[in-house]
Amino acid sequence: MSRRIALLAAGLAACGSSVLPASPATAADSCRVDYAVVSQWSTGFQASVTLVNTGSAWTSWTLGFTFPDQGQRVSQGWSASWSQTGAQVTASGLGWNSSVATNQSITLGFVGAHNGANPSPTGFSVNGAACTGGGQTSTTRATTTRTTTTTTTTRSTTTTTTTVSPSTNCPASGRITYTLARDASSADALEAYRLITSAMDQAVAVYNCHTNITKQLYVTYNPSVATADGNINGSIRFGSRASMQQITAMHEISHTLGVGTSSAWAPRLSNGVWTGSAATNQLRAITGDPSAAVHGDRQHFWPYGLNYTSEVSSSADLVNHCRMVVALRQDMGL
Repeated sequence: MSRRIALLAAGLAACGSSVLPASPATAADSCRVDYAVVSQWSTGFQASVTLVNTGSAWTSWTLGFTFPDQGQRVSQGWSASWSQTGAQVTASGLGWNSSVATNQSITLGFVGAHNGANPSPTGFSVNGAACTGGGQTSTTRATTTRTTTTTTTTRSTTTTTTTVSPSTNCPASGRITYTLARDASSADALEAYRLITSAMDQAVAVYNCHTNITKQLYVTYNPSVATADGNINGSIRFGSRASMQQITAMHEISHTLGVGTSSAWAPRLSNGVWTGSAATNQLRAITGDPSAAVHGDRQHFWPYGLNYTSEVSSSADLVNHCRMVVALRQDMGL
């Protein structure tokens, strides 16, 4: 089981994601948006969008902006529910990150596509209020295919197998799919299935865009599970509502890929330091620190293990998590 969820409340507070029982923010609120391109290639890119609340507290938020070029599209995103109509893009909070206190911020990310021109978006707003700021020139163009197959078994369990295919413009082409078992129809279970689907779709999208890993996962909702856990056999169990989010899902996916679960994990740790060269060199490339070391215990690694929500300050952290998992697997011979 993941240790990180036990302190999830603290992590959420560190990220400015505490839940406040108040009404949604209005157009009177103030905001600043920092938009940056994390990586870019010929027809696609990855962007990071940081929302800074400079007004009264938000208990819910919806970001809006406009792409100047008709070829610009959002293909897949994380840490928000993304949609696009024409040139207009919107992203809304996911519950775990819906509340943002005054002077606190939240960072979102997406992969997009473009036809060659990739000017920065304009007209940033939150909850209808115009925001200051903006950012670098960006690129957008990509399409994600989500294929769902539903099967009902004789014991009245419905399984939904989901394939989130990477865009042709992603730097990698992973083939991670997941099957969600739906064996209850209560309001609690239906809401859990909705949250788990959203979390897994976002998590798998990032993995499939930034790794070439192939894995079939089997996901269940089990209220008796205190938080969430993942196993190398491909199973992931979600229990608490707080665990049904993208960061947790990516953390548990790493366990299904061998992090802390493979028999080759423990032999590569010496006094809490990872001895494999691939992961060590990858971390040094990411940080620019020639002496950086990967640390770990019998189940986890850090940095970039996504052990706590406070570890994620931008979409680049999610990408670096994928890079580290690939390198750790290389060291383990997986």
